[in-house]
Amino acid sequence: MHFTTFILAALASASATTARALEPQRRAVTTVGLPDPAFRIDQAVDSWQAFRVDLPATECTLFYRFEPGFPVTQDGASQINVRDVDGNAPGAIVGTFSINAFDELPHVINTFQCRDPLTVRFEIASDEQPGSVQFDADTENGIFLSYNH
Repeated sequence: MHFTTFILAALASASATTARALEPQRRAVTTVGLPDPAFRIDQAVDSWQAFRVDLPATECTLFYRFEPGFPVTQDGASQINVRDVDGNAPGAIVGTFSINAFDELPHVINTFQCRDPLTVRFEIASDEQPGSVQFDADTENGIFLSYNH
């Protein structure tokens, strides 16, 4: 009887300790804006952006966010390709998006393995139709990279 009571108490104690040990650690989220906030792309001009990341960091998420009425000039073909510059697949398209939501919410473009710097190139997606996108990003509007560390 005493042995059974002892075993049950030991198991209850061990499971409580294990549950505490398995709780995820809280991580700080860092969000950085475009290194060059004057975003301008067209058929002849791409935007190269090297986001700084404090390593070690977990996955990096690239997203855009704009408030209603924020001035973004788009003309013609305005779909944007994101190309990897210095990762595992330099030159590969790692995301395609259009700036079509002005609701203050983050709209995910893609998630990447973090590295420092995380350099991407933004370009007009169409090779056949002319187009352009331009805006001056600020702390609340633009293209951002967020990561946990």
